[in-house]
This record gives sequence, C-alpha cells and structure tokens, in this order.
Amino acid sequence: MDYNGRGPISLSPVSHGIGVRFRDAVRSYLDVYVKHMSDTLSRGNCKYDDTELRNCYGDLLEAYIRTSHVVKATAVAWSSGFCSFASRLMSALGARKVVSGNLPGKGSNIHKLLSIASIKYLNAWKQRITGPDVLQGVISDSLSELEGLVQVDDKEREEILTKAQKMLHNLLGLLPEALLSLGIRPEDHGDLRFYAENEMIDYRLHIWGVPDLVIEHPGHKKAIVVEWKTDERYPITQVEKSQAYIYAMLEAIRLGHGETFNDLIEAIAPSDVSNTKVLPIIIRPNAAYSDHPLFPVGIRESSSKELHEKVRERIEKIVVAAAHLTILLMDVDTLLYGSKPGSKAEATRERCVASCNGGTYYIFRYTPSLLPRGNPKHQMKNGEYIYPCRVCPFSDKNSELQECTFYFGSFDKDKLDSLLWLYRFKVYRNRDRDMIAYRVLYELADYVNKLSGFEQYLYSGKHAGFRVDLDKESIVPMSISGGICGTIEVSFNNLGIIRKRVRVGVYDIDSGHSIYEGLILRRKLMPCEDLSSEMPRISLPRRAVLVTLIEDHVKYSTLGLSLFGRVEKTLLPGEKDEDSGVECGNDEVCVIVTPISPYLRLPFKIFSHYINEYGLNKALVVEADADLTNIELRTLHSLHLTLKFLEGSTTDIDHMLKSVEEAIAIAEALQYT
Repeated sequence: MDYNGRGPISLSPVSHGIGVRFRDAVRSYLDVYVKHMSDTLSRGNCKYDDTELRNCYGDLLEAYIRTSHVVKATAVAWSSGFCSFASRLMSALGARKVVSGNLPGKGSNIHKLLSIASIKYLNAWKQRITGPDVLQGVISDSLSELEGLVQVDDKEREEILTKAQKMLHNLLGLLPEALLSLGIRPEDHGDLRFYAENEMIDYRLHIWGVPDLVIEHPGHKKAIVVEWKTDERYPITQVEKSQAYIYAMLEAIRLGHGETFNDLIEAIAPSDVSNTKVLPIIIRPNAAYSDHPLFPVGIRESSSKELHEKVRERIEKIVVAAAHLTILLMDVDTLLYGSKPGSKAEATRERCVASCNGGTYYIFRYTPSLLPRGNPKHQMKNGEYIYPCRVCPFSDKNSELQECTFYFGSFDKDKLDSLLWLYRFKVYRNRDRDMIAYRVLYELADYVNKLSGFEQYLYSGKHAGFRVDLDKESIVPMSISGGICGTIEVSFNNLGIIRKRVRVGVYDIDSGHSIYEGLILRRKLMPCEDLSSEMPRISLPRRAVLVTLIEDHVKYSTLGLSLFGRVEKTLLPGEKDEDSGVECGNDEVCVIVTPISPYLRLPFKIFSHYINEYGLNKALVVEADADLTNIELRTLHSLHLTLKFLEGSTTDIDHMLKSVEEAIAIAEALQYT
C-alpha cells in the first residue's frame, strides 16, 4: 500500500534503529487494515480528501509502530467472527462478557486440569507409555497436583475427570496422523514439546493471547495448536474457529514464520498446503474439528480450494480486527505530537475525517466493512431480533443493561458521557505507558537476534544495556562504562516517558532448592557490576517481573514461555535466606520470585514441568508493569451505567458530576508531575 504521511514512511537505520526490519514488518500487517479501510470509505458513499487520507494513513503508521497497546485474543475473535460492536464493548469499554480470557489459570476448572494433565500425558505418550489406565492415572494425579486451585464437589469432580479423559482421548486419536501431515514422523516424536496456558504478546498482530495447548517440534519449527472446548451441544462457532487461528498465528510468529503478513499467510495457509507450518485443531469431549485444508476433521464435504480460501479470509479478518481494536485504544495525536498543551500540529481528529451516510466520522474510529457487525440502533426487523443481536449478550434482547444501545445507539452525549469518555482515554494513555517494557522487549529481539542473545550481550564485557528512544526511533547499545548496567533505558517524550529504567538480567533456575509455587533464580555478576562500586542491578522486593525461559529457537521474549511474578526476596553476594535456605555465592546475586496473585499460581506449576522435562534452566527476567486496564475499564463502565440511570435530585447529580470532573483534572495534572 503506497501512502505517504507527514513524516517519512521509510527511515534510514539510526544506529541499529528500531530497525527498518521492524517498521516494514509492522507496516505489512497494517497495510491489510489500510486496504480494507480504504475500500470501506470508497464503497460506502463517503466523501473525503484523498490526499489528506494518504497523509492520515502515514500518520497512523508512525503512531502504530510506537504504541504499546495489544488487544486480547478473545476480543479479536469476537470482532472477526461475530460482531465488532460486541468486541468493542469488551476490549475498550469493560463490559463483562469475558473476564478471564487472557489470564492463565483463571479459566474453567477443566481447563486448569487439562493444562497439567495434557503436558504429563503427552510426555508419557511420546515415550510410548499410553493406555486407558495411564490416562486415568495422569488425570487423577494432575487433579491432586492442583489442590487449592481446583475446588469442586464430588459431582463436579466426576464430571471434569470424565470430560478431561474424553478430550485427551480424542486428541490422541488424531495426533499421530495430524503430526504426519505436517511432516513430523514417529521417529521425531521424542523431540516434541508441549506447552499449556502460555501468555503470548505480539507487536506485529498487536494481540495478547493464551493458547490452551501447543504441540511443538522446535527442530522442524512446526506446531499443532489445540483449543479445548467443553460444550458438546452446539456447532463450532465462527468465534471459536477464529480463536484457534489467532493462537496459530501467534505460534507461527513465535517460530519465526511471520516476519511479514505474507510470511504468516504462507505459514498457515500456504499456496502449497503441504508446506503448512502451524495447524489449529479444536477438541471437544465428543468430537474434534479442523477446517484446515491440510487436515480437515469433522466438517461437511468441501473442496481443498474452498477451505483454503476460507482460511485465508479468516486470517485477513483477524489482522484487520486486531488493528481496528488496537487503533480504537490508541491516542494517535498524543503518540504523534505529545499531550501537553500548546502543540502546534493539526490534530488528526480534525484532518482525518470522512462524511458517510449523513454523518462525519473520525476515520480511525470507523469500522472496516470486512468485519461482521449488527446494528445497535435497529436490532429488530418485522418484530423479531435479527442476527447477531438475537444471540448477543449485550443486546436489548439478552441484557437488562442494554449495553450496545447505551453506547452505540445514539450519537448524542451529555456532560457525564463526555467526562467519562475523557477518563477512558486517560486510562488508554496510561496503559500505553505501562506496557512500554513489553513493546521495547519485542523490538530488542531484532538487535540480539534470539533469546540467548541477551546473555551474550550483557556478559560480553563490551556492552551493559540499551538506550531506547521511541521519539527518534533509535536503539543504542551502551558501553560497559556508559552508566547503564543491566538496564534498558526508555524514553518516549510524547507519552511522558523520560529515561524510564527497566532492569534486565539472565538467570539460572535453581531447581536444587524447592519452594512452594515459586522460583529461585541465580546469576553471576555482570562485567559492568564488577567494575562498579554500586549495589548490583537487581530488582527490589515486591517488584513485578516477567520471567521468560530461554529457548534456542525463539527470538521474541514476549512470545516465549513466560510467567508474571513478583520479586519476594533478593540476595546480594554472600547473603543467605534463612527461610528458604538459599545461599548466594560471592560472585552472584539471587532472586526469589513468587505469584503476584492467587490467580497466577498455575503458571508456576506448569513451569516446573518445562524445567524438568525439557531442561530449560535459564530465564530472562525483566521488570514489567501489570496490566490493570480491564479492572479500570470495568469500574468506569459500572460507574457510567450507574450515574446515567441514577434517580436523584439535580443537586445530587451535579455534585457527582463535579466529583468526576475533579478526579479527572487531578489525574491529568499528575500526568506531568
């Protein structure tokens, strides 16, 4: 897509600048959205300035490559497979259809059970230890291992044990043939690895997802992605199909097959289907399903060509949906020009508009026509609710709160609406800042080349950290005497980030000491620490950290095997912790990492299987902020509905409005302190 913004679209590398590689890669995905957005405007009787539109797309690219926003996979699946309005309610407004779609270990009890049982049974299977008794024993043992995380009565216990057994049996019934279709032969099975409930964040797709199960061959760089679905009554929905393919797309990029959009297409729906790299499959207690042309299961007769076209169209819809939802969260003008008063730049909100169907719209909030959607204003026809409104949880038919009509049924906004929308955008901007560490980590992969490259870099004796400037689009490696030791220093003035320091280190996992649901990590002092009289660069207690196991075949740390934890204790050289018995050597530092909340205990249990089964004993540890956006948005959503329908005196309502105004003013003032 040829479009030119107010700034250059292609920049020459600056030092090892964010890299033309990254810019061009992200652009290849954004181009898919731009193409469909342009088609929507041109075919929808919209009036706009064609030259200005190209400038706006150029501005969008400049903002898009800098934003830290990602969208939950569940919302993207709803947007591409059901209704874009429903997905907006979940992702941007905090409506509560999906609460736990992207927290590993917060799903149903059967998903928790399968996360452990699938890894244990598949590891036994590849050693040819199988059979009904083995399967039943593994499931029972797994449930015991999850004591405290899965709390059920006797009736529910029997139900989830039975369903889990049926689902694993269904998977094993087709797994050898599915692997063979990918070119993974029986003699290759010993090298397979099995990952469950792994958080994956990608900044090409701008998606954050947690696949149920990934069956991966690191050597062949191929995988099967399994989506567990416990319902046995209804047909597989388009949302469920989209969700399985979203996880397949994340896995393809993890394996190095999605550098550009065309690379991704050729990995999942290649011209020659035998070259497929990642295969998504849905498993139910009573059936299995795949509409992939390489390995169709549980579908009506359909030609390979038809399936191929459907899969490619689905992938394209997913990319457009993810970009659309991400852009809805972005403050494009702040990303481009900053948010302090006095900016002389003409805002995109003023320039990037189109007149369609009698209304004037900011094009970055307009829905591409490729995406399915209902009509919030007209949910009924001939006295009956029409699809998708008749089955939507937010429609007038199914929700007492009538969220879709409330937010999208009218363009009119009163003072309360305007205030709460203002505060939502404040939340979006804060999230963009809070997620910056993930965004920068993803970017740094192009510099260090692979996960193990961080250790080589930090212990090279030449370099000690990175200075990243998103305003200038530059990544500068800092020398051992440059004052940045074991640190990524990030600046992005437009978002108010000035030299934010993120500690980073590569640690050995100490499996010799065992503590309940925790990790003990050790690392040698870095050369820059040996030269300094200061305290070693080690995260402070109670600090949140992202722990990623180092795998040789994985490049992006945000797509690695990761968990989110909290630094419980830190030990300097020669110190000993009496509680755990951990003692640090004179040339090393030690960290004890524990779950940040009760909901995040499961990943620590899963990690122990990776460490023991696959010998993954090194980890990249990076300070990273927790994403609390959903909690804040749900609070605002509840407040908005409550105040809107509040019955009280005018004085009471005016008083509440004043309180909301004051809260927003204080929050905006704090932004610059």
